[in-house]
Amino acid sequence: MFEGCSALREVSISGAPQLQNLDRLFQGCSALLSAPAIDTAPAITMAAMFQGCRALRQLPPYDTAMVTSMEAIFRGCCSLLSIPPLNTAAVSSMASAFAGPDQQQSSARHGSATAKPLEWYM
Repeated sequence: MFEGCSALREVSISGAPQLQNLDRLFQGCSALLSAPAIDTAPAITMAAMFQGCRALRQLPPYDTAMVTSMEAIFRGCCSLLSIPPLNTAAVSSMASAFAGPDQQQSSARHGSATAKPLEWYM
């Protein structure tokens, strides 16, 4: 829906349909500062939902009880200050969920093709 909107700083969603697939919803929105509160109760997959959102600082609480995939959900989100509790009981894959930026992003930021990705952990 907003994938690749690199200049998007904020978004307000009201009356949004209940979606089961939130994959890549905000992927590449590198200027996004805070995520909107949306109804995630019916969501089954959130893979790469915020991948590459380098400026993202805060998230509202999300209902993740039904989510089965969170692969790369926060990959490259190096400005997050905290993450509200997430129910991961149904999640079968969280590969790269909290990985640093990919090599291409890291290289562009540090001016080197051999720069190592930023690594951080909760």
